[in-house]
Amino acid sequence: MKLQVLLLVFCLHHWLVVGKIFKPCELKSVLLAYPVPKHQVDMWMCLAYHESRFDTSALGDKNYDGNRDHGIFQLNDRYWCDSHTGKNACHEKCKNFRDNDIKNDIKCALRVIEDPNGFAAWSTYRFCKNLSGYHPWKCI
Repeated sequence: MKLQVLLLVFCLHHWLVVGKIFKPCELKSVLLAYPVPKHQVDMWMCLAYHESRFDTSALGDKNYDGNRDHGIFQLNDRYWCDSHTGKNACHEKCKNFRDNDIKNDIKCALRVIEDPNGFAAWSTYRFCKNLSGYHPWKCI
């Protein structure tokens, strides 16, 4: 019985420490506190909503090429983190994109948009490129 309780406590602690689901206003304030240009914040909010529903622990299903997407911005391990086939352009462990600290996720996403594809690197960009009106992530 003690072992089961200990295991439950460990699992709950691990779950609480590893991931976080941001509320829209909370995420917006975090983005504004980092070097995200103010005029891009709605785009970032849209991408985070469509990629992970603001869940920092999100781990995408395997893509057609066997790679996976990680964290609140679903950063692909083929290019951005340390998978077995990845280029690791962000010099980061993939698991670090799935914890509750999104500073490294933001830093890497900033790196992603420096590439020629920019925001179009995300498949969900099509939902975000013509933002207008009400959005479920809008901070009121």
